[in-house]
Amino acid sequence: MKWFVSLANRINISIAAVLSLLLFLLILNINDSITSFSNKEQKNVREQFSEFLNSALAPLLFNQDYASLVERMNQLIKDHPGLDHIEVLNIDNRRIAHVDNPGKDTQEPHNGTQFAQIELRLADELVGHLVYSLSLQQYGKLKQELRQEMVFLTTLAILLTIILTTLLMGFLTKGLRKLTHASQKMLNGDYQSPIPFLGHDEIGRLGQSFDELRESIQRRTHLLELEQSRMESLLNTMNVGILFENSDDLIEYHNQTFFDIWRLNPSISIYHQPLENVLKRSPLKVLSEQKIDARQVGERRYECQLSDGRVILQTQMDVEEKQTGGGNLWVFEDITQRKELEEELTTLATYDPLTGLNNRHGFKQQIFRMASFAKRRNQLLALLFFDLDEFKLINDTFGHARGDETLILVANTMRTHIRKEEWLFRLGGDEFALLSIVSDQQEAEFLAERIINALANTTHQFGSQQLRITTSIGISFYPHPSADPEMLPSHADIAMYEAKDRGKNTYTVYNPRSSRLDREMARLSWAESINKALNQHKIELHFQGVYHIHDQKLGHLEALVRIRDEENKLVHPNEFIPIAEKNGQIVEIDRYVIHRSIEMLAQNPNIPDIAINLSGRSFDDVSLPDYIAKMIAFYQVKPQRLLFELTETETVADIQDASQFIDALHDIGCTVCLDDFGTGFASFAYLKHLKVDVLKIDGTFIQNLDTSMENRLFVESMVTVAKGLGKRTIAEFIESEAILETCRELGVDMGQGYYLDKPQKMHPSLGNISSELHWEET
Repeated sequence: MKWFVSLANRINISIAAVLSLLLFLLILNINDSITSFSNKEQKNVREQFSEFLNSALAPLLFNQDYASLVERMNQLIKDHPGLDHIEVLNIDNRRIAHVDNPGKDTQEPHNGTQFAQIELRLADELVGHLVYSLSLQQYGKLKQELRQEMVFLTTLAILLTIILTTLLMGFLTKGLRKLTHASQKMLNGDYQSPIPFLGHDEIGRLGQSFDELRESIQRRTHLLELEQSRMESLLNTMNVGILFENSDDLIEYHNQTFFDIWRLNPSISIYHQPLENVLKRSPLKVLSEQKIDARQVGERRYECQLSDGRVILQTQMDVEEKQTGGGNLWVFEDITQRKELEEELTTLATYDPLTGLNNRHGFKQQIFRMASFAKRRNQLLALLFFDLDEFKLINDTFGHARGDETLILVANTMRTHIRKEEWLFRLGGDEFALLSIVSDQQEAEFLAERIINALANTTHQFGSQQLRITTSIGISFYPHPSADPEMLPSHADIAMYEAKDRGKNTYTVYNPRSSRLDREMARLSWAESINKALNQHKIELHFQGVYHIHDQKLGHLEALVRIRDEENKLVHPNEFIPIAEKNGQIVEIDRYVIHRSIEMLAQNPNIPDIAINLSGRSFDDVSLPDYIAKMIAFYQVKPQRLLFELTETETVADIQDASQFIDALHDIGCTVCLDDFGTGFASFAYLKHLKVDVLKIDGTFIQNLDTSMENRLFVESMVTVAKGLGKRTIAEFIESEAILETCRELGVDMGQGYYLDKPQKMHPSLGNISSELHWEET
């Protein structure tokens, strides 16, 4: 019944139905009126005819002129075709005469024939009775004709109404048909064709609103297409593959990078296909798949090793959409370089780059593993702690480069004299450690003798001189007498220094009753002195200027720590800093310097920026970056005015923690400088991992820079690398005009040294600001 869908057809049918019902009711009413009128007319005819018959026949009956009576009755039937039968009765109802219409069948009367009996009176005197039958068929025919005429007129009216209504509806709904056509075009995506003017009536206003809606949809569609184009361009330029599956696990979208990662043929279409089938079309094979921890609910992550050597990180995320039922969002990322970098960082974090041995970080991990193993096996864990005798003399006399060669030689020699189950470490500088599981003390002593003899038979050529390498070894054991694995290094350290006291090139086993402990107690006394200096405000800050090389203008100040002893004399940092670093007090000293420096910058914003030296122990203080940030926020100092200097040796010794610490300082907004750069010269390998801003070239390369071609080459290389990496350089120990001029020639950015400025408590650039602080931990 598609024709019934049309609004005009429904209106036409509705009007025709209503009109037909009204006309039907009208016909019923008119029919009742015709019937009532017909009955009334028949009654009148009967009454008039009865009076006529009475006047015609009553006198003849009264006079008993029966012959005339019959003749008169025949004449009446002849004159009145509708009169079928006449019968005259006397007063006693006895028939006197009767006459029938010869053309009618009186036995079977016609429809419409009515019988009547009346009294025949003459002057109100009853003379007899009359019975007659009168045919009223003409009235029935008339009534039938009227009814037929009404049906014809009604049908004609309905047809005319339908025709006129159809024409009228066609005219009135012309605008609606145009709107329907326009909406169908919009449904097909055609928003360009405007809707024609439809008049000023309601349909016209509807058409105008519809056209405004079309224009709005057209604009929004254009914006959406533009946004979609931008989004597709963005997704296609991303270095990760993006793919979306619908609720039926069929592909709805992918970017170009997805094809690139899986080396898929760009000419194929993968829409509305399962991802599993698509990956089968890739020329690459998944060699292994490892599930890794998700970062959020509804996420699944896998690392896939591909046949071409790459590692792909697949992340699958649930997408919930009420309209579409949701689906899955897949992100494919090539993490090959990241994995290689992580492996490299892991290697750098646990291995010493100079010697290739395990470093201090690896030592801390391994000592606990081996202690646990030894305790389970009811054996001893022996720690042999040793350094090279007179190694400082080699560095100072022949330079750090030759010192590094010596350390490499020692490491290579040691590798050939240890067993595969023994672990050798370089802890920093010339300090080495060897961990070994032994059955008794004698086995460890035998190992120590083997090391001493191996190194004693190793010589190193220094120009025309040959130097023999000697070492002093301290041995400690777990679980006895060191009940705690953490105490092994300090006990071995005490034993090592006792071996040096005995003349070096020997070994000593840790003895809790050793006199060396007395000296360690003295060191503890120093720790108490440092505590007093902190509590009694006997720590001072002295400042040395750092100047721009090209114009010798002051760039910033370096804060240097000094302590006054009981006699109020200044103690050189070399006397208390090593002790403070060993017992952890250096962290509190660092906080003091940070607090005071920030306070001074807040007191006078016009003073130069301040550089602060931080100990390597600060890397272990995870709360220090927060402390710095709080101090900066409290005093409202710009973080860019603080430069933190980290020594290269300590940074390289624990590169992973150092890198995180540097990132934290950068997040605050501070500048970071790598101090004593070049001391190991293996440090170039770390520059791509350490995001420092400034390199401070170690003073050993600067002191005779104007006369040493070797130092000049080293410094020139350092400056070239630093500039290539976008880092500034500072030269320390500038002690003459010639050294300053050479630094200028080589392109060094800044410098400090006694030629430019000496450390001073009241530096001229500070004005009258005091460097003292009545300080409490915040």
